[in-house]
Amino acid sequence: MGTDFKNIFSWSASRNKIFNTCKRYYYYQYYAHWGGWSRDADRFTRKCYMLKNMTNVVMWSGSIVHNVAERTLKYLRNGKLWDYESVKNYALAQWDSGWKQSKEQTWRYGDYKNNLNLFEHYYGKELKPEYLQEMKDRVMFCVDKFYNGEVFKKAQEISSANWKALEELWDFRVNGYKVFVKMDFGIQEGPILKLYDWKTGPYKEEDVVQLYCYALYAVDQWQWKPENIEIILVYLFGERMDVHKIDIDKLALARNTIIENCGEMTALLDDPAENIASIEKFPRVEDERICEQCFFKEICK
Repeated sequence: MGTDFKNIFSWSASRNKIFNTCKRYYYYQYYAHWGGWSRDADRFTRKCYMLKNMTNVVMWSGSIVHNVAERTLKYLRNGKLWDYESVKNYALAQWDSGWKQSKEQTWRYGDYKNNLNLFEHYYGKELKPEYLQEMKDRVMFCVDKFYNGEVFKKAQEISSANWKALEELWDFRVNGYKVFVKMDFGIQEGPILKLYDWKTGPYKEEDVVQLYCYALYAVDQWQWKPENIEIILVYLFGERMDVHKIDIDKLALARNTIIENCGEMTALLDDPAENIASIEKFPRVEDERICEQCFFKEICK
């Protein structure tokens, strides 16, 4: 990967979450790391790139479940039903190999993106065996609830010709700003477009906002009528499924929120047109509890 392409400003739900958590964290995550993948990068930039690719046990656990769901559905789309034992073994292998990578620090050889680096390992956080077993059990519980759940059963009954989304990264424009969305799964069932998102944690109000952004994409890019769209949050660990029919006012609010967020983000830039930023304009959050859990705390302090 070269360094001759531009760092283009864009909006996503995850980017907005980081911006509202800590402006300095946002700067490190989206600006300071740029070009850090190159052998010619200076030490600080490369360090930022390494820390950007870090994760923690909770996030990693969720990503394993998402990877299993994606892989299982892709098998099905290709006409193959992945048997349950193979799915469970794949999830366990993902856990064991990832843990080994992080423990042995294979990322130090330079491939930060494809070698797991856990926050807890890097910063020497003690992880009690019972906690790790609990998280591993949670992964397997969520995998079970996905495989034996209503949505995967429905996917087996509906022709893949009616599948509209499966972990593709798409972008569209909202008031001129580039917006990224990545839907876990989407199907057309009769006249209704159903957009699903797997959750391995507890309910959060921001989850609904994220799915309204998916609905915005479907309206803008696929010309779906809002009244024919359902956004569905599947809480695998909590064993609940929240179905939301699109509210026109909330859809308009989601669009306006994106525009407002982008205005706040670009207002801090030295040159919004070129997406150039300076660290001084992105202050640190004052809540030390947030700092203690931040991937970038090594360089920030």
